[in-house]
Amino acid sequence: MINTQEAILFYQENAANVRYFGLTHLADREERILFRAGRDALAAQAAAEAAANKPSAVSLSNEQFVFIIEAYVSGGSRISIAESFRKAYPNCEVPGSSLNRYVAMLEVTDPAHPCSDLMRCNKRLVTLAQALYPNTFC
Repeated sequence: MINTQEAILFYQENAANVRYFGLTHLADREERILFRAGRDALAAQAAAEAAANKPSAVSLSNEQFVFIIEAYVSGGSRISIAESFRKAYPNCEVPGSSLNRYVAMLEVTDPAHPCSDLMRCNKRLVTLAQALYPNTFC
């Protein structure tokens, strides 16, 4: 069994020589295996760090969904709803395209709104809208 730390150290010590002279610089098969194991372990660590630092998707709270629903019911356009949402929640990092998508989901469930393209709806948004306005959202 190969010790990961040992493999990483071996890789770091020999990386420059292998880059210039190739794997033939390493004396035997075991060293080449150890070198590759160190390279793979560093790559796995880098991938894990990148995944950990990746920004997560921004999720809206029920209060924010209610704000969007209320703005839609009061007759707001997608642009005016997005603008008023930004004023009400300036620290929320949800992209404008997501706000437009949420309004589009409401349009899909509103029988009074002619909407030809049906899209996948956020179940929580739809459930809240139906609970608040059962006659509007079916």
